[in-house]
Amino acid sequence: MNDFLLEWCIKEAERKTVPYTKEKVAEMWAKEKKYLHHLPEQRFEACKLVSCQVNKTSLISIETNRYSVPYGYVGKTVWANFFVNRVIVVAQNQVIAEHLRSNERNQLITVLDHYLEEYLNNIQVPLNIYTHRDSMIGSTHFLQFPHIYFK
Repeated sequence: MNDFLLEWCIKEAERKTVPYTKEKVAEMWAKEKKYLHHLPEQRFEACKLVSCQVNKTSLISIETNRYSVPYGYVGKTVWANFFVNRVIVVAQNQVIAEHLRSNERNQLITVLDHYLEEYLNNIQVPLNIYTHRDSMIGSTHFLQFPHIYFK
């Protein structure tokens, strides 16, 4: 099928002329081809790059949603790669968090593991938090997240 389509495209390029000129498509393509650049070696990431400040509850805000990052980054600036289906948070050239992107508004997307270390280091987190396991990312997420209270 591909060979058939390639052959058809070549025939059409030799037959048709470019609008508002008298040149054939194949002739115009030959002229234009020498000005084209090679594709880059690295793949282009189709995402929105957002600089975010991590708040005191270890969350970053992107558009109307909030996403958790490890507690050690509170007060620091991180970068979020905001893809169509996921959010990847990077600090000092290392991925520190990855979430499925929420397309809803005003959502709170968290990972329990981001808070566990600080919880064990005397930060009091209320125990009425319901969690579930996300099979796509493989980590535990909060379904309800009350405020974190510091001692």
